[in-house]
Amino acid sequence: MRQSELASQATLLPINLFSLDAAILFSDILILPYAMGMNLTFLNNFGPCFLNPIQSRFDMEKLIIPHPEEHMNYVLQIIQVVCREINYKIPLIGFSGSPWTLACYMIEDSVILYLNAQINAGVSAIVIFDTWGVFTKNSNAWLKDIVTSGCDVIALDWNVDIQKAQKQVGKHVALQGNMDPYVLYAKKTYIYKETDLILSQFGFREGHIFSLGHGILPDTDPDKVKFLIDSVHQLSLKYHQKIY
Repeated sequence: MRQSELASQATLLPINLFSLDAAILFSDILILPYAMGMNLTFLNNFGPCFLNPIQSRFDMEKLIIPHPEEHMNYVLQIIQVVCREINYKIPLIGFSGSPWTLACYMIEDSVILYLNAQINAGVSAIVIFDTWGVFTKNSNAWLKDIVTSGCDVIALDWNVDIQKAQKQVGKHVALQGNMDPYVLYAKKTYIYKETDLILSQFGFREGHIFSLGHGILPDTDPDKVKFLIDSVHQLSLKYHQKIY
């Protein structure tokens, strides 16, 4: 993650392979805790973990307040390189984990500084990744309240009825989602059918960003990904024509 050149190449790779409408920064939501002094590692078949988890007040007192331009400058370098390469022909999306997801409300100001630094470096939009566990606790019932946070888009997982979500948020925000990532393990005919279903459920309205309802699974066939993207472009045309 700290090698700007490799991370830039990883950011550009999907853009070079697929006809995507936007690029997303190749990074990790745990960059902030890492910059604060936590020892981050990635274990095979397990994922990210901290070798020095916070277990006491003493552990917390050892943390630093990171400055994006000093402690996370490599992320900003990635953004600048990618922006030059894509020449702003498509948007570049930056992101951060939310304070809740990072399990430390005390770094809220750092999240704001970090995201503002990404914006200044050139990203076109930012995403705040909150914990995946939230919707399992029925926070979808509070979508109307989430709208009042000032966000422009709310991303939904595949367990949320997109039509019901529409009724809750009205025209105040856009919705993103929400295909089950496991659909990409199916045959192309089924992928096409599910793509059409999600688009038809949203209907002839502005404010829908089609995406998976969660991250793409590691062993997903890239050819299925390309087929999904092409299907979205093809099937969504009639909705665009109706709007404009």
